[in-house]
Parts: sequence; C-alpha cells; structure tokens
Amino acid sequence: MIVQLTDDIFFGFKIKINIDNFKSVFDICNYVKNKLIELLEENNFELLLDRANRMKLHIHNYKNIHEIKNNENSILYVCSNKCYLDYN
Repeated sequence: MIVQLTDDIFFGFKIKINIDNFKSVFDICNYVKNKLIELLEENNFELLLDRANRMKLHIHNYKNIHEIKNNENSILYVCSNKCYLDYN
C-alpha cells in the first residue's frame, strides 16, 4: 500500500508499506512520521526536522486498521493540519 502525506510543507511524501505489519491507524501515522524524520535527519534539514517532529498526524475516512486493509489498493492519505501542531 502507498501512504502519502497531505501537509502544506511535506505534501507528496510517499512511502510503500505492508499494511499487515500494522495493528492500528496510530501505528501507521507514527511509522510515516518516523520515516520522514529519518529522511530529514539524513539530509540535515534542521528547520524541516523541527516542523516534522511537532506534527500530529491523523487519517480521515477510516476508523480502524481493518477498514484500511479492505481498501488496500488505494493510496492512504495521512494528514497533518496546522491545528494539530503542538506549538508549546
């Protein structure tokens, strides 16, 4: 399954995942965030790294992992809205 970020800065960041390796929507969000952070760290994007670390990701349209597994052929969009950033 392809997972893509929909964020005003990181829009288009895509990774391929094996959905069977995840137990929850939360696990998918954390995995995507960690992969983005790894990429930013490897390339020394310090300001973007700060932004990525503060992101709170969520997935619309799916309540649980089983619903996602039933739609495995589509792109799964992981969203980060400014209202979900923790600025504290």
